[in-house]
Amino acid sequence: MLEARVDRLEAALQRLADAQAQLTATVAELARRLDQLSAAVAELARRLDQLTARVDRLDQRVSWLMGDALERRYRERAHAYFMGLLARLEVVTGDELARLAHDAQRRGILSGPEHQDLLHADVVARGRRRDQETDAYLLAEVSVVIDKGDVERAARRAALCERVVGAPVLAVVAGEQILPDAEREATLAGVWRVLDGRAVSPGGSP
Repeated sequence: MLEARVDRLEAALQRLADAQAQLTATVAELARRLDQLSAAVAELARRLDQLTARVDRLDQRVSWLMGDALERRYRERAHAYFMGLLARLEVVTGDELARLAHDAQRRGILSGPEHQDLLHADVVARGRRRDQETDAYLLAEVSVVIDKGDVERAARRAALCERVVGAPVLAVVAGEQILPDAEREATLAGVWRVLDGRAVSPGGSP
């Protein structure tokens, strides 16, 4: 009787040992699969980072192309876009601006960095002020979305251009929309806004 009970106990212990071995094997397999899953997730995250970086570069490229196209449009159609500011408007070519800036630097009117800064202006044109009937220039910074930096560049470069040409220069920002802080900065800095061809004075009037 005792031997039978011992046999049953040994059998139960063996089953328990077998179950424990099976559990250990199952846990090991789960750990292996978890490692594989972790590796797959890490690879997916890496590829997602690469894709995000490519999308960011694409966004930057598209933004640059849109800005470049808008600059060209404002230069090519300056008469239409800036007719509210100057009459008999004539765009100053890059070559002419370079000559004027070079001569100004040679005469000590511009420093080297100021010379270079002025040459990066998007649009420079000359004409007659409609409200005063006097000769004047305009210098415009063009951007799809005008920010505070565009306004600051327009004001700074217009001041440099005024020293070079010896005539009044209107500082202008032009584009499709303007951010609120840029709007406030333009009012304070005396910069005109041209939005979709509609000119707005620094004081806010057309």
